[in-house]
Amino acid sequence: MTVASTIQVVPFPTLHPNGYNLAMADFEGSQYHAYRHHPDPKSWRTEISIVKNGIESPLIPPEQYTRHSIEDPRWFVFKNELHLSCTIARSRVSGQSMDPCVCGYGRPSYTGRGWYLANWTEPKHAKNNWSNQTKNLVFRESSAANGLTMTWETYPNHVVHLLDAQGGLVTGWRTESHKCPFGSYRGGTQSFAFDGKRLRFCHAVQNNPKATLYWGYSLAAYVFDPEPPFRIVAVSQQPILRGNELYAPGVSHWKPRICIPYGATQYGDNFRVSIGLNDCECATVDLNRGDLNL
Repeated sequence: MTVASTIQVVPFPTLHPNGYNLAMADFEGSQYHAYRHHPDPKSWRTEISIVKNGIESPLIPPEQYTRHSIEDPRWFVFKNELHLSCTIARSRVSGQSMDPCVCGYGRPSYTGRGWYLANWTEPKHAKNNWSNQTKNLVFRESSAANGLTMTWETYPNHVVHLLDAQGGLVTGWRTESHKCPFGSYRGGTQSFAFDGKRLRFCHAVQNNPKATLYWGYSLAAYVFDPEPPFRIVAVSQQPILRGNELYAPGVSHWKPRICIPYGATQYGDNFRVSIGLNDCECATVDLNRGDLNL
């Protein structure tokens, strides 16, 4: 892992080997994690495991998606209840250049078989309909907007929608985003109070046409106004953490230079961020204000 400081990367143990894209949240005195893994190491399809206070159980997907790939969990709190969002992907067909996806969310509830997502909801956005590779949606309850908001796009514009109870789009806001000097930034974690604003961790996509594999993902952060139109006012000017090129032998889904955050918790002025590394490892990093490079 390449860093500009002494940030320590701490591996997170998982029941399933080579799990990745770790999400985390603290809620009502319990610690929750979730990550994706390949039940068949040779298949592209993934499932999600949920870990509550160290006890790991499978996520049972919505019935219509039991044969799909369940990916990239993110925790959020809405109406004083913990929710989980994720991406549902299916295999591409002839003429498609990528695996089509939709995103949705629900309220995790535990049964004897594992966790399922009650009140599964897919936002009714025109592009959240299997026509695109829809990923990186981030949900947040906003008292200023009086409801659940969905960040649809972060860069080059910050596009946020207010949703109704069925996932319909009530209204939306679009503002021009701050430019990130090392790539376009996407997705992200929960947000936190930060100097009268809100701070969220995200990943920045770096492009290097001179490299054989010319893209890479780095950990970054951005700051936005807590009230509509939720204008972004600052973004990391250097990567907080970069992915590496260390090969994981025998892992068919390994990719180099990947560092993506999916969850975070705040401790005073410090943060613990959960990340996925190279599509084959879960980890956490502890950060202070100076590490954010704002």
